[in-house]
This record gives sequence, C-alpha cells and structure tokens, in this order.
Amino acid sequence: MPDTPPAPGPIEEATVLAVVGELISAVGDGRGLGNLRLDASLERELGLGSLERVELLGRLEARLGVVFPEEALSEADTPRQLVALARKARGEGASDMSESAGAKEHVREDLSLPTDAPPPAPAEAQTLIEALDWHVARAPGRVHVMLLREDGREEPITYAGLRRDAGRVAAGLRRRGLRPGGKVAIMLPTSRGYFAAFMGALLAGGVPVPLYPPFRLDRIAEYIQREAKILANAEAEVLITFARAARVAELIRDQVPALGQVLDVDEALADASLDTAVAADLRGEDTALLQYTSGSTGDPKGVELTHANVLANIRAAAEGCALRAGDVMVSWLPLYHDMGLVGGWLMNLYFGTPTVILSPVTFLARPERWLQAFSSYHGTIACAPNFAFDLCVKRVAAEAIAPLQLGQIRALLNGSEPILPATLDRFAEHLAPAGFRREALFCAYGLAENMVAVTFPPPGRGPLVDRVERTAFEATGEARPAAADAPEGEVLHFVGCGAAVPKHEVRIADEAGAALPDRQQGRILFRGPSTFKGYYGNPEATAKVQLEGGWVDSGDLGYMVNGELFISGRVKDLIIKGGRNYYPHELEAAAGAVAGVRQGCVAAFAVRDEAAGTESIVVVAETKEERPAARAALQQKIGEAIAASVGIPPDRVVLTAPGAVPKTSSGKIRRGDTRKLYLAGELGRGHGSFARQAAGLYLRGLPRRARALAGRAGEVAYGGFALGTFGGMLAASTAAGRFIPSGAPLRRFSRQVARATMATIGLRPNVTGLENMPQGPCILAPNHCSYLDPFVLLAALPDTIRFVVKGECRDNRAFGPLIRRAGHVLIERLQAERALAGLEAVAEVLRAGAPVVVFPEGTFSREAGLRPFKLGAFRLAAETGVPVVPIALRGTRNALHDGTWLPRHVPIDVQVLPPITAEGKTLVDIVRLRDLTADAIAAHIDEPRLHAVMVAGIQGLDPSERG
Repeated sequence: MPDTPPAPGPIEEATVLAVVGELISAVGDGRGLGNLRLDASLERELGLGSLERVELLGRLEARLGVVFPEEALSEADTPRQLVALARKARGEGASDMSESAGAKEHVREDLSLPTDAPPPAPAEAQTLIEALDWHVARAPGRVHVMLLREDGREEPITYAGLRRDAGRVAAGLRRRGLRPGGKVAIMLPTSRGYFAAFMGALLAGGVPVPLYPPFRLDRIAEYIQREAKILANAEAEVLITFARAARVAELIRDQVPALGQVLDVDEALADASLDTAVAADLRGEDTALLQYTSGSTGDPKGVELTHANVLANIRAAAEGCALRAGDVMVSWLPLYHDMGLVGGWLMNLYFGTPTVILSPVTFLARPERWLQAFSSYHGTIACAPNFAFDLCVKRVAAEAIAPLQLGQIRALLNGSEPILPATLDRFAEHLAPAGFRREALFCAYGLAENMVAVTFPPPGRGPLVDRVERTAFEATGEARPAAADAPEGEVLHFVGCGAAVPKHEVRIADEAGAALPDRQQGRILFRGPSTFKGYYGNPEATAKVQLEGGWVDSGDLGYMVNGELFISGRVKDLIIKGGRNYYPHELEAAAGAVAGVRQGCVAAFAVRDEAAGTESIVVVAETKEERPAARAALQQKIGEAIAASVGIPPDRVVLTAPGAVPKTSSGKIRRGDTRKLYLAGELGRGHGSFARQAAGLYLRGLPRRARALAGRAGEVAYGGFALGTFGGMLAASTAAGRFIPSGAPLRRFSRQVARATMATIGLRPNVTGLENMPQGPCILAPNHCSYLDPFVLLAALPDTIRFVVKGECRDNRAFGPLIRRAGHVLIERLQAERALAGLEAVAEVLRAGAPVVVFPEGTFSREAGLRPFKLGAFRLAAETGVPVVPIALRGTRNALHDGTWLPRHVPIDVQVLPPITAEGKTLVDIVRLRDLTADAIAAHIDEPRLHAVMVAGIQGLDPSERG
C-alpha cells in the first residue's frame, strides 16, 4: 500500500514570514524585507497593497493547507494576525479543501450548466419580475447562474431557486414596512444573496439601489462619507447587507435619517417562514433601479431607469452581439456596476443563457480563474474593462495559458474608456496558444444613462483601429487619417466601437447641438428606448444632459466614420494648454509604462495657471519607491515618457504612496477628486485605524445629532402644545355649540373657532385667490392630505360653505348632531338607497345657492401625492350646471400626516383657483371636467400625481357607478 501522506505540521510563525518575504521579493524591489517582522503592517511597512495581499493569502493557503475566511483580506494587516487566522482555520481547512473538490464534482454531475437551447425569450414581458416568472413557469430547474465561490466550490442557482430566495427577501422587506416605490440599498458582494436581494426588492415593489460593499476597514471613513451621500440622495428606506457589515451599516444609518431598517440577507434566506410568491403590481414605466454612476468626473448621480429601459437595452444588446443558443457568459464584473449587472447577469436571465459568475476579488487575485472558467464551462461571451485584459497578460503565465481551450470564445467585449490598441494586441497574442482569436475581441461603448449598451461592432469583425494625424486632431478636432509611413509620435490611435445598437441612435454634435460631419470631433449624443428618466433628485443635472428631441449628451467626445463611433475623451477631462488639447488617458498611459509606477494608478489633470494665462499639466503617480534619489529619477523618467508620447512634458509630476489616487467603484481614476486633494495638499494623507476613523465619524456627527435631538425635542413639545390646545378648544366649542342656533349662526361660530384654533397653534393658513370663488353655488374640490384639511378650509373660506361628510360621523355623539345642525351633508358609503338620498341633499344645497366642499380623492394617506379623482362630484356639477372650483392645499400633510397625532409647525397655504364649468352632461364631459380639475391642482402643489387604476364613481357619492 502506498504511504499515507503526513498530516500538515503545526503552523509556524517563521513559515508565514517566509511566504510574506517571498511575495515582497516577487512583486517589488525587496525594499520591504528590512521591515519584515510579525507586527509589521502589510501595507504601510511592507508595501503590500490590496492586490498583493490577495496574492499573499493564496500563497499561504497553498503552503499551509488552510482556507482563510473572507474577512481575512480586510481585517488582517500583520503577519501575526495571519498566523492567528491560519491556526483558527486549520481545524477545518484541510477538510474544506478536499470537500470542495468532491462537492464540485458532485454538483457538476447532478446540476451542471444546461446544454440544451433555452426556451424562447419572454418577448411580452414588461418587467424583470415578469421575465423571471416566465422562466420559472417553463423551466424552473434550469440552472441560470453557476456561482464560483472564492473557496473553489460551485453554487448553482436555478430559476426556481432564485424566485424562492427573492420571495423570502421580499417578505422580509414587507415586514419592515417597505412602501411601493421605496428605495432599497443593496450593499452585498457577489453572492447568492445579491441576486436574491435585487430580485426581492423588485418583487416587494421596491427600487434596488446597488452599492459596492466595504472592502478595507482602513478606508472606512472614505467609504462611509461616499455611501452616505448616495443613500441620502436615493432616500433609501432599507439597507440589505450581511452580518459583517453591521458596524458600517450603523454608521451610515446615523448619517441618513431616511434609512429606517437594515435587513441581513443571510437571515432572510435562512428563514423559510418568509417565503412568498406574491409579486407587486409593476409596469414597464415603473422605476427598476437607481444606478449610481462611477463619479469619475464629479459627484455620483443616481441614474433612474425603468423596467422598459432595462428590457429595451437587454434586447438591443443581445441582438447587437448576436446572442444565440449555446452561448455561455463568463463574468467576474461586480454586480453593483451597470456592465456587470446587465451584461453579466440580467441579459442572461432574460434570454435563459447560462452564466458563470466569479467575484471581482477572485479575478483580481487570480485572473487565470476567469480564463479557466471559459475553458471548463465552454464560455463564449464576456464583458470586461480594458485594464482586465492587461492584467491577464501581466499576471497569467504562458504555461497556464497553454492547456486552456479558448477557441470557442466569439465575443469578448472591451467596454472600458479608453480602449488601448496596444492592450488588445498584447492580449490576443498572449492567449493565442489556447486558440483565442483576435476577431473575438469586441470593442463597444456604453454608459449607465442608456442602461449600458450604446454602440456595438459587428460580431466577429475584430478591433478596428483608426490612425489619425496628431497635429491636426489636437488643433482642430479633425480626425485626418495619418500616412502609412508617419512616425508613431505624430499619430494618435483610436479604437472603433461600432454603430448604435438596434432601435437606438448616436450622433456627433457641436456645442450648440448641431450635427457634425464624419471625422470631426464633437460631443457624443444618443437617444432611444433605453434612455434614462433622469438623475434621481437632481433636476439640474438632468436638464444639463437631456436635450431637445430626446437626445442625451453623454459628456464624452468622439467622432464618426461611416457610421462607426470612435471615442476620443471626456469633455470635462480635456486639458487645454497653449491652445492645444491633451487627453488625460494618454498622459496616464505613458506615465504608467515607466518602471516603478503602479499601473492604473496615475491621474492627469489641469490646474489653472493665472500668470501664464493657460493651464498647467499635473500628473500624480503612485509608487512604492521611497528613496529620495530614486524618486527624483522616477519623476524625470515620467516627464520624459510623457514628452515623448504627446510632445510636451507635464508641468509637475507628483509621486505619492500606494492607494492615494482615488478611484471609483468600477476602478476608474477619479481625476476630479485627485485634483481636489492635490490643491488641498491632502494627497497621500493616512486614514488611520478603523476605531479612530469610527470615533472621528461619531464625533463629527455629534453636533448634527445634537441639533437633530434638540429639533426633535422642540417638535415634540410643540406637538404636545398644539394637540392639547386643539383638543381643548374643540371640546369647549363642541359643548358651546349646543347652545348656538342651527344653520348660519352655527357655521359662523364654527369658522370663528377654527380660525382662533389655527392661529393659537401657529398654523393659520395663508389664503390666496378668494376672488375666484363664484357668488352663487359651486362645488369646491380641494386635494386631501390630512385630518387638518376640513379645519383649514373652515378657517380659510367663507362661512357659507357646506361640507360633504362621510355617513359614519352621523353616529358620533359629540360631532354628529352639530354636523347635521350646521347644514353639512352626510353621505352613506355602503348603503346605496341612503347614498342616493344624500346625493339629492347635496343637489338641494347647491340649488339653494351654497358652495359645497367635496374631497374628490375620497381619502388620504401618509404617502405624498395627488390620488386619482373619482367622478361623482363632477357628475353632480355637470347635472346641476354649477362650476367646480379647484383648491390647492399645501403643507397640511406635513403639519399632521397620517399615522401621528402630534402636529408640526409648518407653513400652510390655501390657493383658490379659477372655476371650471362642464361643457355638457355626457360621460366624456364629466371625465374632462374631472381631469381639468386634477390638472389645475397638480400644477399648484408640490406633490406628484399618483397614477393608479381609475375607478368610475366617487365612493359614498354615487353608488350607481361603483363596481
């Protein structure tokens, strides 16, 4: 019998230190070896950034035979901490690794990727939930996602499984009081929970707001500030996260008052009692998600996209890349980013195309796993930004490429900005031994404001590179073709990104919006069914980009050649010096190629030089180099490289430590933020420990919390005073009213009491437009927001008005007799015979010459918005020939909203609008009168229209029209 392999020996501190030392030597110049000790900081003292630390964990797992927990990457900052985590994992590490392989084989045998053609796409679906349910009904056991976990295991997710998980999350959200249309922030890594959270939010009637989860605790302050701003802008009501993020969630919750609930997705998924199959009533025009843009040139903005937008882009993208049966998507893109969300997941959910998904951390640590997934699962399509292609070339050895099978890949989309021709060449050459074809490279253009896809090239064509004369292009924007023998220093290279995807349009325009001819650089405009609704809560930003004719200004620069789009830069990033234009990405690429500079960690921007009357070019580059002489030499080399590339050296080269150049959630350089840090002298400033940052955030929030507490105390005190005053005066007036004569005297008394009460508690309404009230009979139609509305109208309007009151008040011992004696009309809502009698009573009041107040919405709720008007009041107006007077109430909902009895001190306005008269007595005339009245009120209040299924008839006024 063969010898049994010896059990792993104890984990020695020296072994861990040796592995750390090997990595330092492999990825750098060995400088950090002088600081190598158990308590040295991996990043600050040993120079190991996040990517190097991921690589370190992989090496330690292989050497020690353990599997580190996920939090090791973010929590372990010293070799001693790694030793402790390794020893903790040793009890289960070896068995975990062996079980992983066995589980993988078992899953592949019983529940592997489907090889049959997917069912036809749900062409009639109007929402993502309808698309999901369509597949659940036809192929519930079909594997939709094969999730490759970081521990190497496969986790298949079927359509039925996704629907079940989404149902549990939806039930958890509903238990927490999520309202229809309420925003649900999702702060989760790539996992089963993320898919469930996104679909569960939609299933519950909410709007998902994807956020990227915290990765490093030593960056927690920056993360909190950025995400709190997004959550506040989105007005998120619920945050779905995981248990480890509890501390982060609480810090965010402290800064975002609207955030009322936090849902642990793992608890929801484990609770079978939360299962639900009931979907919210959604339509194509309803908002499907808020996708926050990367913020590479400014503050992030919430792109509001409807279900119709999303599905239109999915269908257009699938047609543009010729998606077909047998395709398998392989994606590592983060699901909180538009390209990963749509290209990596939702497009495949809609069409039934299986998708293999691994986490971004896995790809960054071991990019070969992405390529291996193509080979193992016969992957044919994928999306990735430009840097990913370079990372594969740099980090995946040739011997790891040779055994792979990559010849079946037919569309490998590069959607980053910019796409560099040299990157494409290197990638195609590096993967050629595995059968990869250069024609499979698929260079496209997209942005969140159009869901994602804007232009696609013909599949299988391969990259199209345009060589243009540098001098002419930089001087005039004309993309004049360069001569074949022109020196490379005099040539600019731009990659073609294809034509507009089906049913969409793209054009190049000047500053005034006029179309430009081929080969002339200008602004890229687009339009089509995927075009977003706008930036949520930011009408100013929306107005800047949404142009006449449905066109949207992308903020990008480019030119067209025979229908092909070439991207040349971004409007805000353009550097102008001495009358010439320079493109930051070209300067950054030149600097990044210099040995000693961290690739992808360079920012170029302009700083105004008032003395010279032009702009200075500043280049900030990250480096691990600390020796003064070597840093000076590195600055010189960067300047020379940029001068050789663009013909002019930068005015200043700034070297900074790793991690100092801010990036977006998708890895793009935030040039604007880098410029702000540079001007403020804060580049490279340390972040401190988690405890210190958390304490800092807490202390900085104390004044705000103190003000909020004082304000809340003031609100409670005022509310108690107002409620007591209101109740006391109401009780006294009710008692006194028994001795006031009926009819007009009692109505005058009621008005005086209402005016005195509202004045005493500081809520006396500001009344305008009383001159619009007719002298004779009319129907007064106000919007309905609060229990205060009748008292506000009593105080604001003449004492001749009568109210239509619901019949239930008849039996109220205190108010019922006074209501009847004052001449107001009670309408039964449930008994048709008595309701008809009430209608006749209203008509009698009108014939007697009195104005009658009817709330055409019928009811109100805490939810802000003008509800659909019922027809009964308008039918009565048409039949009696009296005008309808719209009345706009503002402030009463905030003063006393549904669900509370404590009034708030806010301004209240009552605006009487010009009367409207029905043109006839037909149903068409009645509907038109109703709509004109609703339109008039909607134009004068600060609340949205709530569109719902219109029900003919007004409840309690016209039982003959009730369905």
